[in-house]
Amino acid sequence: MKKGILLSVVTLIVGILGAVLRWMEQTMGFEAETGLAIPGNVPAIALIILACLFAVFLIVTAIKTKHPSMVRYGQVSPAENPLCFGAYSVASLLMAVAGVLFIAKALMEETISISRLILGLFAIGTAVSLIFTAKMDDQGENKRQYRFRLLIPPFFCCYWLILAYEGRAANPVVLQYVYELFAIICVLLAFYYIASFDFGKAKFKQSIFFGYMASFFSITTLADKHALESVLLYLSVSLYLLFYLAKLIDQKGQEKILTT
Repeated sequence: MKKGILLSVVTLIVGILGAVLRWMEQTMGFEAETGLAIPGNVPAIALIILACLFAVFLIVTAIKTKHPSMVRYGQVSPAENPLCFGAYSVASLLMAVAGVLFIAKALMEETISISRLILGLFAIGTAVSLIFTAKMDDQGENKRQYRFRLLIPPFFCCYWLILAYEGRAANPVVLQYVYELFAIICVLLAFYYIASFDFGKAKFKQSIFFGYMASFFSITTLADKHALESVLLYLSVSLYLLFYLAKLIDQKGQEKILTT
């Protein structure tokens, strides 16, 4: 099995394990009356250890992985690869549906929620950005640099993070929502570093670390109580990053990315 595919499979498995531990933590790790965390809760401790060990594993993996400096974003996303094209398309569809749900809920409120409306529009814009990635080919757009639409996902994540924290800020029990914030932060940094490939400052190791950590936390936080649109967002970014990073690491051809 190729290294990139293996890393994505490992991340998926570790993420599912994290979701199980998170579900157990949510079930038995908080007091029913106050919502405060119960000290010494085994699933909570196990999840923290799992996240730390996985982070160390990714750091070591990223350090040991070498690559040429000149690699462009689109070279990792050729439209002729049916599996990647399908994965990116499904991820885009999930993101777009989430955006539509955000907009619909914002408009149905007694007082229209402008912030949710903007978040929905951002999500749809990000979906368009992801599907354009799937349609790239080496003959056309890959010869262009500085595609500013690659910045739409990071800007979307910035706004998403603000709203996520705003909705949780009044809750003094940070452990109840910290994995959600970790997920969004890592997704933000993953998209930021992935975009760096087309701006002449490729950050390959950072893309690997934050991309896989984003997938791990996004899968883990699915065990929390989220609205359907938020669940779709986490599924979308997880699917996209797992396939993108696998192809990024295993990319072969005119310009090899992986040399170890």
